[in-house]
Order: sequence, then C-alpha cells, then structure tokens
Amino acid sequence: MTQVPPLDESNVSGYFNPQQHIFYIHYKNRLSADASTKAYAWLFKYGVPMGNTIRAFIFDFTAVKRFQRDNTRATQNQSRRANATADLSAIPAALIVKTPYQEQLVLLSMKANKVEERTRICHSQTEAHKFIIDFHKKYQNQNAAQES
Repeated sequence: MTQVPPLDESNVSGYFNPQQHIFYIHYKNRLSADASTKAYAWLFKYGVPMGNTIRAFIFDFTAVKRFQRDNTRATQNQSRRANATADLSAIPAALIVKTPYQEQLVLLSMKANKVEERTRICHSQTEAHKFIIDFHKKYQNQNAAQES
C-alpha cells in the first residue's frame, strides 16, 4: 500500500491509519473554504486511488472555534466532486463535534451535501468507531440480502 504523508496545515491536519484503513481529518480554529479545500485535495490525492479499501473517514471538528460562511459552499462543491469521482456509498464518514454550535453548523453542512445515510454526527472517537462498525455490519447485511 502507498505511504500516505500526513496533512499539516495551519487550520487542518490529517493522517491515514493503515492498520484501520481510516482517514482522520482534524479541523482547528477557524474553518474556512481554504481549510476544507486542502483537506479534500489531500483526500483526492491519496484516498481516491485506494478506492474501496478505505474503511472510513473521521472528521474532527472539536477544535473549531468559528465556521466561516464560505466553508459550506466549498464543502458542498468538494463533496459533489468526490461523489462524482468515486463511489463513496460504502465508506462511512463520522463527524465529531463537542459543542452545540459545532453540531448545528456541521449538521447544516451535512444537509447541504445530502450524505446523511453514510454520515453521522458523533460526540467522541468511541462513538465514531461504533458508528463505523455498525455501518459496515448493516452494509454487509444489505449486500448479503441482495445476493440471496
């Protein structure tokens, strides 16, 4: 498997855990269109070539203090582009928040991107990992039922 270099920018960082096959993205301080674009560019460059070997994405918003307006539109555009480029239906995305403010703004972005089925707002890493496990169990059961 290709080595994935970490993403290390002022308002966003990320890494790929090869044992878990999970991409972790951590937003911090002010979440802007620029930070989202950098995160998606990193995911396009390293995640898209991996295809269905990716188990999940975990986006952590707990260190975000302010969401800029331009972020929602940028995220929507990047999400649309990602879904057009690759089939992400089998890859869950956990969105970790800590405050009601973070939750409301992440929920707004989720609704704008129309990816609620494979995406869930979580309040901890533990909850995020449980969602990922449950998602994959449900997905496997659905596939097994369709093959019967």
